[in-house]
Amino acid sequence: MSSLADRRRSPRILLRVPVLVQGDSPGNPYKEETYSLVVNHHGGLILVSERVEAGQNLILKNLATKQEMKCHVVYVGPSSLGRAQVGVEFSEPSMTFWEGLIRE
Repeated sequence: MSSLADRRRSPRILLRVPVLVQGDSPGNPYKEETYSLVVNHHGGLILVSERVEAGQNLILKNLATKQEMKCHVVYVGPSSLGRAQVGVEFSEPSMTFWEGLIRE
């Protein structure tokens, strides 16, 4: 049986990139500036203070390049100091969203 790391579609990289998260809590649109913790071509792990749920659609904007990507929440971790680690998956893979720093 192969390990989870062997089945990953692209490698994970620890990288702090400032992003703007845009979403819609039930009836309450919001924007939040935050940053990534871990990234890859298919999405990343970000810190979010707004309550989000698995399956929820978000838009991420890279604050350095101004590029935007549609994504959805695939993981919501426990909160610490008012922020949760949130895993997001892009609607389509991107090799350039995280400032073009991911190379194969």
